[in-house]
Amino acid sequence: MVNNLFAQSSISGNVFDKSTGEALIGANVVVPGAGRGVVTDISGSFSINMNKKKNPEIIVSYVGYDPVIINISDSNHVSVALSIA
Repeated sequence: MVNNLFAQSSISGNVFDKSTGEALIGANVVVPGAGRGVVTDISGSFSINMNKKKNPEIIVSYVGYDPVIINISDSNHVSVALSIA
Protein backbone atom coordinates (compact mmCIF):
# COMPACT_ATOMS: atom_id res chain seq x y z
CA MET A 1 0.00 0.00 0.00
CA VAL A 2 2.86 2.39 0.73
CA ASN A 3 4.12 2.04 -2.86
CA ASN A 4 0.78 3.32 -4.18
CA LEU A 5 1.12 6.47 -2.12
CA PHE A 6 4.44 7.28 -3.72
CA ALA A 7 3.14 6.51 -7.20
CA GLN A 8 0.42 9.17 -6.92
CA SER A 9 1.01 12.44 -8.72
CA SER A 10 -1.05 15.56 -9.19
CA ILE A 11 -2.19 16.44 -12.70
CA SER A 12 -3.57 19.91 -13.34
CA GLY A 13 -4.98 21.59 -16.39
CA ASN A 14 -7.49 23.84 -18.08
CA VAL A 15 -10.53 22.95 -20.18
CA PHE A 16 -11.84 25.41 -22.76
CA ASP A 17 -14.08 25.73 -25.82
CA LYS A 18 -11.98 25.10 -28.93
CA SER A 19 -13.70 27.72 -31.07
CA THR A 20 -14.10 30.57 -28.56
CA GLY A 21 -11.30 29.90 -26.08
CA GLU A 22 -13.75 30.37 -23.19
CA ALA A 23 -13.24 28.33 -20.02
CA LEU A 24 -15.70 25.47 -19.52
CA ILE A 25 -16.98 25.61 -15.95
CA GLY A 26 -18.06 22.25 -14.54
CA ALA A 27 -16.41 20.03 -17.16
CA ASN A 28 -15.83 16.46 -15.98
CA VAL A 29 -12.30 15.07 -15.68
CA VAL A 30 -12.27 11.33 -14.96
CA VAL A 31 -9.56 8.72 -14.50
CA PRO A 32 -11.00 5.63 -16.24
CA GLY A 33 -11.08 2.51 -14.08
CA ALA A 34 -10.00 4.36 -10.94
CA GLY A 35 -13.39 5.55 -9.71
CA ARG A 36 -12.00 9.06 -9.41
CA GLY A 37 -12.92 12.36 -11.00
CA VAL A 38 -13.24 16.11 -10.54
CA VAL A 39 -15.01 19.04 -12.18
CA THR A 40 -13.41 22.23 -13.44
CA ASP A 41 -13.71 25.45 -11.45
CA ILE A 42 -14.89 28.91 -12.55
CA SER A 43 -11.72 29.41 -14.62
CA GLY A 44 -11.93 25.97 -16.26
CA SER A 45 -9.05 24.66 -14.12
CA PHE A 46 -8.76 21.28 -12.42
CA SER A 47 -6.33 19.24 -10.36
CA ILE A 48 -6.55 15.51 -9.73
CA ASN A 49 -4.32 13.01 -7.92
CA MET A 50 -3.71 9.80 -9.81
CA ASN A 51 -1.28 6.97 -10.49
CA LYS A 52 0.00 7.75 -14.00
CA LYS A 53 1.70 4.36 -14.34
CA LYS A 54 -1.50 2.45 -13.57
CA ASN A 55 -3.95 4.84 -15.31
CA PRO A 56 -2.08 7.01 -17.85
CA GLU A 57 -5.23 8.61 -19.30
CA ILE A 58 -7.97 11.03 -18.35
CA ILE A 59 -11.32 11.54 -20.05
CA VAL A 60 -12.57 15.11 -20.29
CA SER A 61 -16.23 15.72 -21.10
CA TYR A 62 -18.84 18.47 -20.99
CA VAL A 63 -22.52 18.48 -21.91
CA GLY A 64 -22.96 19.27 -25.61
CA TYR A 65 -19.27 18.69 -26.42
CA ASP A 66 -17.34 15.72 -27.78
CA PRO A 67 -15.37 13.97 -25.02
CA VAL A 68 -11.59 13.76 -25.30
CA ILE A 69 -9.20 11.08 -24.03
CA ILE A 70 -5.81 12.50 -23.05
CA ASN A 71 -2.66 10.47 -22.40
CA ILE A 72 -0.90 12.20 -19.52
CA SER A 73 1.94 9.75 -18.86
CA ASP A 74 4.62 12.35 -19.66
CA SER A 75 2.93 15.50 -18.38
CA ASN A 76 1.78 17.11 -15.14
CA HIS A 77 -0.24 19.88 -16.84
CA VAL A 78 -2.60 19.71 -19.81
CA SER A 79 -4.72 22.18 -21.75
CA VAL A 80 -7.80 20.55 -23.22
CA ALA A 81 -9.82 22.09 -26.07
CA LEU A 82 -13.30 20.60 -26.47
CA SER A 83 -15.36 20.89 -29.66
CA ILE A 84 -19.15 21.22 -29.79
CA ALA A 85 -20.74 17.89 -30.69
